Amino acid sequence: MGLYKGVTKKKMSNGSTSIMVRFKHQGITYPVKNFTKIFGSKTEKEAFDKLGEVKSLLSKGKNPFASSISTLTEIFEEKKKINEENKTWGYWTVRNYGYFYNKHIKPYVGKKKIEKIKYEDIKNILDKFEKDQHGNKNKVLDILKPIFREEFNKGNILENVMDKFVKKRYASQKEAMSIRSKTKPEDIVRRLYKSIPLYDR
Repeated sequence: MGLYKGVTKKKMSNGSTSIMVRFKHQGITYPVKNFTKIFGSKTEKEAFDKLGEVKSLLSKGKNPFASSISTLTEIFEEKKKINEENKTWGYWTVRNYGYFYNKHIKPYVGKKKIEKIKYEDIKNILDKFEKDQHGNKNKVLDILKPIFREEFNKGNILENVMDKFVKKRYASQKEAMSIRSKTKPEDIVRRLYKSIPLYDR
């Protein structure tokens, strides 16, 4: 074991050396942090001294690793751009998620820095939907859960509030066709058949 507990040197792929720190504080084990990259620590002693400051801030409820420049919308737009470029999201996913985010999420928490978003903020968004609008509620979680998980793993947020929300399974319930449309079923089929040549492949 080294002189400074939890503090080690690591040779990086570019040939440089970084000071890595693994620590536990108030019962929470934090992911390994690159103190050279985050705080500019050049020696193990510098990193160990900085760790004392980090723990002090954590005890006061402050997040020393938090990104102070990124709002939720900035993070979402960056994620959308990356997922579009690497084809993780298809054209329609990018379009639909963007439209949904701008309409249902951005007006309420888009301007907030992610570390400032609380459980109550997300709950308020979900509560704006009707009780039977499970699809929309699940889409809020589909969009936000990956963002919050990634930011938590980076150490930018101390708590992942999205872990408190669970997607609900639901069965789509539709009214009988006779109620949803006055058009006879055979006429609907006929119209669909005639519109096949107009389909934009």
